Amino acid sequence: MSTLATHTPAMLIKDYLVAGGRASLFTGWAFKFGKLPGSPDQVITLIDQGNSANFPHLLVDWVGLQIIVRSERADNGYQSSWLMVQQLRDILLGLDGHPAEFTELDGIVERSYPVPLGYDDNDRHLWSWNAKLLVEPETNALTHRVSL
Repeated sequence: MSTLATHTPAMLIKDYLVAGGRASLFTGWAFKFGKLPGSPDQVITLIDQGNSANFPHLLVDWVGLQIIVRSERADNGYQSSWLMVQQLRDILLGLDGHPAEFTELDGIVERSYPVPLGYDDNDRHLWSWNAKLLVEPETNALTHRVSL
């Protein structure tokens, strides 16, 4: 089991996405983190982001997450990337808190409906979806914040 002590929120979300028999949903797609790579064509990039200000005395964080989906360069690339971003959204929204792959996660809120970003330099279509994660990090000796 991974936690925020060893992995970023984006990495833990990826672990959740492919768990529970869902890995086959992503056949032919690669997962990447932090930056959209030049290859492969079909890629799901998860990027950790800042978000709303956190409560100063409570050990609860709002963590931003951006997911960029890029399709292969093909006639159906626009449609395939749209379907993938919708599938990701369906899996993540309404998630019950504290899954085994990300025990600090309490829930996910949509920041924006999926947005088409157009095409990259290689004529591959891009979609973006933004969410915020409600996270309860584990307490530690350095924090002055109180756990819920």
